[in-house]
Amino acid sequence: MDDPENPSLPPQDKPGLPRFEVHGRVFSPMELAVYGAIGTVALSLAANYYDGSEGRSRLPAIDIGWTTSSHHGSDAEKSDKVHSVSAREETEKKTLSSVMTEEWAQEFGVDVAAGRLIDPTLVDSLATGLKTETANGWSITAVRTRGTTSAEDDTVDSQGERTAGLQQTSDSAASKQEELGNIRRDEGTIELVAALQERGINIDPSAIELLPSIEDVLSDEEVAVIDGLAGRFGYANTTTMIEQWNRDPDSTPPDVDAALTKMLFLERQFQVEVELSRPVEQQTPKDGEKNPSGEDDSQEHQIRLLPFLLPGYLFISASRRRRPIYPKPGQPGETSAPPAEVSTPPVSPPEKPPVFSPRLRRSPSRWERTREVPVQRIDRRKQPRPYNMHGSRGPNNHVGRTRGGDRRAKRG
Repeated sequence: MDDPENPSLPPQDKPGLPRFEVHGRVFSPMELAVYGAIGTVALSLAANYYDGSEGRSRLPAIDIGWTTSSHHGSDAEKSDKVHSVSAREETEKKTLSSVMTEEWAQEFGVDVAAGRLIDPTLVDSLATGLKTETANGWSITAVRTRGTTSAEDDTVDSQGERTAGLQQTSDSAASKQEELGNIRRDEGTIELVAALQERGINIDPSAIELLPSIEDVLSDEEVAVIDGLAGRFGYANTTTMIEQWNRDPDSTPPDVDAALTKMLFLERQFQVEVELSRPVEQQTPKDGEKNPSGEDDSQEHQIRLLPFLLPGYLFISASRRRRPIYPKPGQPGETSAPPAEVSTPPVSPPEKPPVFSPRLRRSPSRWERTREVPVQRIDRRKQPRPYNMHGSRGPNNHVGRTRGGDRRAKRG
């Protein structure tokens, strides 16, 4: 690089400081179009994946969206042409469930209270609700019933002492609990079917499904709460407190009654689940008409586009070649050269602008150019005189001359 202060100084090499240079070539328009299309497809796929959903980052891109309407199948279209409007049937389903609490049965399945509901009117309320549903076009397709038992039983431990069996039970106690749960299930099912028949609803026996009974098991936290209440209120053990509460709940402290009601009483249940269904007729709309069901068949689509712009040059590299520098005058070890004289080119007079002429000269035709007569140059050489061509001297005493016009002999 030249020194702007003293351009006459000779250039010198300066080590260090690399220089960046651009290498490569410019792509052709065809190559730019092909590489740009491939890059655009790759970047657009990445932008559609990283769209900000499911915790992924979102790449900046151009969002393009459009809406399309769905069409029905070929069979519906053919029927549409013949009958104007076609119909298709679908089945709508729903489930009604109810949980009814049972009374405590001290003797399990042989007790007179086995299968007796605390509130028998709950069966009538369920039957009335099913009557209303059938009047609205619903039909009962399945009835599933189950009986459950609470966690306490008459389990006997290894010392022969009777325990409540809140978490561990014997085989005989488990068999009694299963029998009690089945009785609650069967008795409740009979009462429900009878209540429906009184309201004019007949249920197919094959639609009734009797589920196996379930005995509740308390968790460690619940057992710890019950043991703490027994020690707090001075009961001999947990079994004594539970037996007193079963026989006379009002005789126990309110804290004991509230805890055992939640953990034991509410687990003695008769569970009912009724499945209902009805056919739904939907009309297929003609072209240009809205869906009669009120559902919108249009679907929204969206795609993200990220264009790829290919640079014209391939790469940029750094060069370690030394760059020429010019030393400044006054630096140690360097001498300044006198400024070189700059020759000023002669200034030529400005050219006169052409005179504007309204007449435009036409260029000569080819025939006229070929007929031009070359101009003969005039030769200024001296020609010899005719009377001086022969002899040294003629009769008139003239000196003879050569063919070139020079005299043959000159006087002394």
